[in-house]
Amino acid sequence: MLFIKFSNKESLKAIKSTPFRMCFNTLTNWYLVRLGFKIGREFPNELIEKIRSNHPTHAQGYYFTVNDLVEMTFKEYQNQLQIKQESNNQILVYRSEYKKLQDELQQARKDERQNEYEIDNDSTLFITVSHGECLKMAKYQILITLFTVQQQTKISDMTIHPIWNEEFQIHVPSPHGQIFVGLFDTEQHLIGQLQLPLYQYKDQQQHTQDYILENEYGVLINSKLKLNLTILWVHSKVALLEDHITSVNQFRKEIEEQQVIVNKANYLLDALTFTFNRSRIQRMPQITNVQQQFQQPAVQQSEEQDWKINYQDTMYTMAKQFKREHQDTIEEWQRVVMILSSITTIFSLIFVSLSRPCFQQLTSTMSIGMLVWAYRVNYIKTTKILAQISLIILIQCIFDTIWLIINYVNSQISDFRKIGGQEIL
Repeated sequence: MLFIKFSNKESLKAIKSTPFRMCFNTLTNWYLVRLGFKIGREFPNELIEKIRSNHPTHAQGYYFTVNDLVEMTFKEYQNQLQIKQESNNQILVYRSEYKKLQDELQQARKDERQNEYEIDNDSTLFITVSHGECLKMAKYQILITLFTVQQQTKISDMTIHPIWNEEFQIHVPSPHGQIFVGLFDTEQHLIGQLQLPLYQYKDQQQHTQDYILENEYGVLINSKLKLNLTILWVHSKVALLEDHITSVNQFRKEIEEQQVIVNKANYLLDALTFTFNRSRIQRMPQITNVQQQFQQPAVQQSEEQDWKINYQDTMYTMAKQFKREHQDTIEEWQRVVMILSSITTIFSLIFVSLSRPCFQQLTSTMSIGMLVWAYRVNYIKTTKILAQISLIILIQCIFDTIWLIINYVNSQISDFRKIGGQEIL
């Protein structure tokens, strides 16, 4: 373990010098490299800067120990947990809002298919150019522009009261826009114009009005220069929602940024957790002499081995405790199984002794099946079942042998009786 100490004022003043500061940073870097080797991975650079700037100060000087690192990593662990939770909450809000808009858009498209105007997914603007009043005799034409779409009427007759009576349908991809209506003569000179914002027209409400034309600077030309227009805008929730979703899609970048923060927090949390645990295990005693310094690797290996042994002992203790908690249940099941085993064994002996050879195999099979059924308990080893099966088969063989001997003796006696009867006859 690297142990840096400055116990006098001269040493403390020397910190301010650039060469010594470089030496101090070199030792710190070497320490962090060694720490990364100990924990099995590279220590996060974000934490290295915090360690350099926040190492604790003690009465005897400056110390940089693993214990300090443990305390710092634990605090950073809590900070990263909070950062991760806040980022996850923000991602959930974005995704919930986006999902809600997607559902509304799907329903709006479904409703729009049933619209009587049979329009596309975008909303539609219906403009009827009826007639106009002009200041001089000429042939006039109307040009309508909305976004990038342009529609124009036919050229009227030579008159000061042109009549067109033409209707135009323009799809509106976004509710943010203006309708440009221009009055031109045959030489394409602008006579007057209108700029009508879309937002002033309500959904499916027809507007018929005489509009006074303006010049290109927005100044009214003459109150007698008019156009009669009928404007009907059929709003579409699809267009409004798609425009809203377009703005919400900009949040995807923020979601990706939040996801990067979450991934970074996960990495730091993993590194901090591992470092915290390993640093607690691998604390090294303070080196007081040269001999103890040479014994440092052996002490480290000994501590790691002790940790492994302690871990195994802990797991063994937990297993023993679990066994003690379930010991009563195991003993109860063992007693029940022994009683059932005794009953099946007795009945097996009776059945085997009373049956003929042709039925002995069936009887033994039934008894073995009963015994196996009785031992269907997770806490009983199968070796006990095999032992009982072997015992029953052995008993069967013994009784088969006895039955064969008895049968053989009976046959001999019967033969002697037959021979004796023939001799008497």
